[in-house]
Amino acid sequence: MAGNAPVFSVKVVDPNAFLLQLTDVEQAQIQITLRDANGATLHTETLKQNRVDQRKYDIKELPAGNYSLIVTYDAVIKIQPIKKGFDTLEIDAVDLQTVFQPVIRQNSAHLYLDMLCLSEDVEISLAIKDAEGRVIYDEVVQPKGALQKRFNLSRLGKGTYTFTVGVVDTVLIKEFNKTIEWSPTISSL
Repeated sequence: MAGNAPVFSVKVVDPNAFLLQLTDVEQAQIQITLRDANGATLHTETLKQNRVDQRKYDIKELPAGNYSLIVTYDAVIKIQPIKKGFDTLEIDAVDLQTVFQPVIRQNSAHLYLDMLCLSEDVEISLAIKDAEGRVIYDEVVQPKGALQKRFNLSRLGKGTYTFTVGVVDTVLIKEFNKTIEWSPTISSL
């Protein structure tokens, strides 16, 4: 049904398997990735549908350790830590991290960034580079709740710049890019 908030859950089925449920997704494309504690991708798939009623993942071949299930849909990234023991599997919904794609707008001589950050341990890297790749601005922040920034472009010369917002986590490195065409104009008083 359109307008409903997506339902997302990951539950233990047995000591070697978990169940993923995701419904009411707006875009019919769901990216599912399983990574180990070092960030190595163990499994990845893209589903061309807008719901996963119940999808079982058997991880009995994996050794005991810490893993992360990363599910990307619409403008949301969900990161669910999974702890596999020799005969146990632990998934705690309290550990679920949610990252939202940022909204980047350019208006006059300013660039605006709005990003909802519900996860406490996620670092956000911000960078502006010129056409040759030289860093004009670079900062790493750890926002609580929401990240709102305004960048003054008035001191930049005419040209093309790349604005990058990077989500840095132990298992996730995600970059969102926006190309900025800056052409300063003389305003009449």
